[in-house]
Amino acid sequence: MIQDKKVKNTDQIFEGIRRKPFSFKGYYEEHKIGILGTLVFHVALLLLFLIAKTNQYNKAGNLDVYIDFSQPEQKTPEEIAAEKKKKEEEAYYQRLLDRSLRESNRAVNVSKDLDKKISTQDYVKEVEKELDASRSEDYRKEEEKIKKILNQGDVVPVNKADTRKKKSEDYHGPTNITYRFTQAPLNRKAVDLPVPVYKCMGEGIVDVHITVDQTGNVTSARPSVVSASLDPDCLSEVAEKYARRTVFNIDLSAPSSQPAVITYQFVAQ
Repeated sequence: MIQDKKVKNTDQIFEGIRRKPFSFKGYYEEHKIGILGTLVFHVALLLLFLIAKTNQYNKAGNLDVYIDFSQPEQKTPEEIAAEKKKKEEEAYYQRLLDRSLRESNRAVNVSKDLDKKISTQDYVKEVEKELDASRSEDYRKEEEKIKKILNQGDVVPVNKADTRKKKSEDYHGPTNITYRFTQAPLNRKAVDLPVPVYKCMGEGIVDVHITVDQTGNVTSARPSVVSASLDPDCLSEVAEKYARRTVFNIDLSAPSSQPAVITYQFVAQ
């Protein structure tokens, strides 16, 4: 009898299945409480998870996120051309700087090579040769003439006074002559210091301001009468004339126009 009941129940179940086909809507209607409970549980779990992550970010520090929606600044053609020109100028100056650095390094290397190959004495000789080559023929002749005079030792300087016959009215009176240089080198010596021949009356003192070149020649003369008893113009003229004939020693270290003063003290006849 029990077996008959079981068979009857089984037949009823299969009969119910045959009568009611499976559908999601029907399954949801039968189990909606369980489905909704499961959804609520998972939503609550997700909220708890989000709250926990939010607290974790707050502890680590606020993360500020900025989104820039601004449009990039549009440049005018003039501004673009100016920027291009500026970049070209910077590149040009950079090339110049690099070239100058290379040239300076090259000059240093060349100078080092010259120091190794050429001694100081050789360099001085080369410079002297170049100076000699640039001088005129008249200059070299005058220099050789003065060197010959200097090499003669203690020789009385040749008097370059006027060799014409003296006129009856000319006087050759005693004259004291002194000179001094007012700019270095101060130790230059007179190679030829002619004594004046004159026809002036009276006595007097005349300073002649001169300039002397490196070869010892007087290039300019300006007389200044310090005192005169009778004829200052005559004494001034004679002093300037003989000052221009004076010759000093050669000094290549002297300036091209070295100032000096020659003083003539004329004694009355």
